[in-house]
Amino acid sequence: MSAKEMLPEVAEKLPPDATLESAIYELEFRQAVQQGLDELDRGEGIPIEEVKAVVPQPDCGSLVEARITEKTFLAGRARLSLSVAQANKSSFSMGEVRVKVRITNSADAQAAQAGRLAPEQVRSLEADALVDTGAVRSCIPAPLVARLGLVPFDSSLVEYADGRKEPVGLVDGLRFEVMNRRSGDEALILGDEVLLGQTILEKMDLMVDCARRRVVPNPAHPDVAVSKVK
Repeated sequence: MSAKEMLPEVAEKLPPDATLESAIYELEFRQAVQQGLDELDRGEGIPIEEVKAVVPQPDCGSLVEARITEKTFLAGRARLSLSVAQANKSSFSMGEVRVKVRITNSADAQAAQAGRLAPEQVRSLEADALVDTGAVRSCIPAPLVARLGLVPFDSSLVEYADGRKEPVGLVDGLRFEVMNRRSGDEALILGDEVLLGQTILEKMDLMVDCARRRVVPNPAHPDVAVSKVK
């Protein structure tokens, strides 16, 4: 199916408030999937184990595997043409995904809003955060927690990639702001840089575009965060 033939179907399925960027992304993705399926028909697919072997970063690994399973589980064997991932075997690399984040002491912000604290006294900071879709909770280094005037309220046992486990501090009273979207959350006191996990991204209705190494609003809700409830 050509791009021209795909356009009506893409336009029909997009939400009314969809942006031009999200429409182009959807069209490109569908083209890549079709190209990948065509290659599978020609016997040019690549085993999923080989694809995993050439993905050096775990940041978006779970998303890649989900896409592999969902789109190309064929004849009892999961196979993927690298064109589906819009890459080739020699250059396929997720790399790091980073985003600017403002973290604020929630109690300070509420006090300022109520007129009990001057706005300039609100403790807040900006950081270039690493996005890790494989982590549930976010992490903040201890020096930044101190700058925000916060202390741990509890501890949590964490497990590292090498299997080591240790208890680390847990801090709450944080307000995160990314791309003009805000939400409160707790975080582990850990590491030497800010790390954003799955929970805070979901709260702000943000997604990771691994191919372009960036965080983007949910294409279904590009202008405002939507929280789903059941």
